[in-house]
Amino acid sequence: FRSAVDAVGPERLVSDALSCSGGILRAGGEDIPIPHGVKMAAFGKASLRMAHAAECGLGAAFKGGVVVAQPSPEAEEYGSGPDKRLASEVHTGAAGNLPDAAAEAGARRVLLLAQEAGEGEVLL
Repeated sequence: FRSAVDAVGPERLVSDALSCSGGILRAGGEDIPIPHGVKMAAFGKASLRMAHAAECGLGAAFKGGVVVAQPSPEAEEYGSGPDKRLASEVHTGAAGNLPDAAAEAGARRVLLLAQEAGEGEVLL
């Protein structure tokens, strides 16, 4: 699992595709005005590393996020909170790619994040 994610280089891919400056989000070659910032949702095997790169690229425009990942040492390392690498909330679930209550709770939190996004905010 980890070697497959390493081979893809998700941090580099996100860093190459995403930048933010002067209230403009540049994503995939498109300029998007973000007068009130960006919220982010990430799912999947590379979600932790992609979210980290996005948070770094967004800087002060980042207004919160939710990451849903499988339980792993990497999820513990990235985690969320002051002593972790991510500012986003990290939810773990679906061990062995099997849906479970923890994965559902993470998905519900992403839904709430999307519902709470206000006018002028972008959900990435």
